[in-house]
Amino acid sequence: MYRNKSIACVVLNYNTLIQTSEFINEISKIECIDNIIVVDNCSTDDSYSKLVNFKDEKVCVKKTSKNGGYGYGNNYGVRIAKDEYSADYTIISNPDVKFDEDLLHAIIDVFIEERNVAIVSSLQKNGYTGQVIRNCGWRVPTFCDYLSSSLVFANKVTSKYKYTKIDPQKTRQNVGCVPGAFLVIDTDKFLSFGGYDERIFLFCEESILGYRVEKSGFRTMLLTQKYYSHFHSTSVKKSIPSALSRHKMVLDSRKVYLEKYLNISGIRRLIASVVFSISMLEYRILYIMKK
Repeated sequence: MYRNKSIACVVLNYNTLIQTSEFINEISKIECIDNIIVVDNCSTDDSYSKLVNFKDEKVCVKKTSKNGGYGYGNNYGVRIAKDEYSADYTIISNPDVKFDEDLLHAIIDVFIEERNVAIVSSLQKNGYTGQVIRNCGWRVPTFCDYLSSSLVFANKVTSKYKYTKIDPQKTRQNVGCVPGAFLVIDTDKFLSFGGYDERIFLFCEESILGYRVEKSGFRTMLLTQKYYSHFHSTSVKKSIPSALSRHKMVLDSRKVYLEKYLNISGIRRLIASVVFSISMLEYRILYIMKK
């Protein structure tokens, strides 16, 4: 507990037993984390039966009834954080992430000092190289953003405009969206707008979450002088080995966002359909070239 606030951490496991086990061992040492909620998303490698051995006063291990994807599993964990532990704030983290108590203190201070903040994260470092990645914050996507970024060559030109330019003179910046590898939420605010959209199995969850935050009148904040490390596991590639299948899932998720959130219809739906078809063709060509 920090500043009399209850803090929980949700970590989603899907066939990542070793990484999740190491993660539990590491963050169990962080004193301000009151509860660790391990959610097994119906792993196929029997990792749940091994993870239950970590159960103690601080760690609980749960298993979902189905593998509903990233958003489904994390929503499940956040509801446990609220209903069973009355957590004021909940960390949502990948198991291939490392962070420290100092970062968590800085994040909780933001929630206490800033009004209407629903999500806080920090800059991300590549865990292997120590290099800070540039895509730590971006605006909530527009129709044109998702179309241009779906096309290989257009994305090279336009992607630099959507990401937040970090101001070295500031310690905190408002952003639209942050990576899903590590973020801390105000539990009540998160649940008030429904958390993640469970229609999305994988990809684009962060952008839809950012949209929901903004439309609910809340803010997402990025700490620009604090860091966590991300070791970029290959669990997604193991689960979905085909690059073409992964790209189609990205486009399908973008379609949900455009139709259900931006409410595009008529000519815009047709334009999006054509652009996404071209995008799949581009990726097929690139796939053949690489082979």
